[in-house]
Amino acid sequence: MVETELVVSDVIKKYGDAEVFDVRPYLVDRDGEPMSDLGVGQGAQMWTHLHGTDGMYVALIRKL
Repeated sequence: MVETELVVSDVIKKYGDAEVFDVRPYLVDRDGEPMSDLGVGQGAQMWTHLHGTDGMYVALIRKL
């Protein structure tokens, strides 16, 4: 979702000593398989009807 990606972008700009990593390799389903249909970009948008979770956006940010 655009608004959540903008929040992540604003954090990176504000602090300047952080970077975004691709969160997808760390997201697996109950069987340990990679989750699919997570949207585009390095974050992941999860939906109740697709993933069996609450609707949420996940980003992985590391402080340098």
